[in-house]
Amino acid sequence: MTTDEPAPEAIGPSGPATLTFRSGVDIVCDIMDQRRLERLRRELEQLRRRPRSIKASELVSLAKRLGRARVKRGKEPTYERSGGEGFPLTIPSHPGTLAVGTACSILDQLEEDIERLETEPGGRGKGRGEC
Repeated sequence: MTTDEPAPEAIGPSGPATLTFRSGVDIVCDIMDQRRLERLRRELEQLRRRPRSIKASELVSLAKRLGRARVKRGKEPTYERSGGEGFPLTIPSHPGTLAVGTACSILDQLEEDIERLETEPGGRGKGRGEC
């Protein structure tokens, strides 16, 4: 056998197996436009105005729309950016509202995600807000 031929175990009933690899490009950046980012930023700013009444479900929804996916890690639900870049985000799943400090910390991390997406090519980075 020459080096150009596939290994016998790679040949299936319909011929050589085809493997598809996805590049490290973040799909969220491909579909996230400036208008959508502005809408997400406004929603985040609205949450900052009422830190004592933020529910975990609101933060989970925002995290997912920013491209974070839930992963199995630790006791609390954890969300990571696609590609594994950046810090993981843990959002406690307690009933009722979150503690003010916890909610503000999670909002800070979500705002960093928005800023990261805004500074991608074609973006227009903004400053951080206060909690």
